[in-house]
Amino acid sequence: MENISNTGPGKILVVEPYPAVALFAETILGVWEAFEVTVVPDGEAAAALIEREPWDLIIADYELPGAEALQLLAAVRKETPELPFAMITTFPVLEPTATAMEGADGFVTKPMKPSHLIGLATGLIERSRRMREQREPSAGDPTAGIF
Repeated sequence: MENISNTGPGKILVVEPYPAVALFAETILGVWEAFEVTVVPDGEAAAALIEREPWDLIIADYELPGAEALQLLAAVRKETPELPFAMITTFPVLEPTATAMEGADGFVTKPMKPSHLIGLATGLIERSRRMREQREPSAGDPTAGIF
């Protein structure tokens, strides 16, 4: 898995089994905000896409069948720890759910508010890009990479 910098708003993989929620996320992020959004219904399909393509953000429904969301999160953390990963969950977020999601970079609750979804996606992608830029030596700095 590889996370490659993108100059556009970002490339987001949404893992959501419920068609109405998937369409909502795709419309808000893709149509309203011009992110490149791909939606898949389960962790298996998501894992295959993550292996083949670079992503700026993964957003997965915590309530995927079985423990797929947590398994997907663990796999992403193992292979590409810097790739932002957020969860979608129901409100209220109870303690067992909050504890299980601790490895995620953020979450948004259902029913989702467009502003929360946009803020989550934008914030995580921007933070990831800033962190990546700080790690990469500047091409114009002759002392870059010396220390």
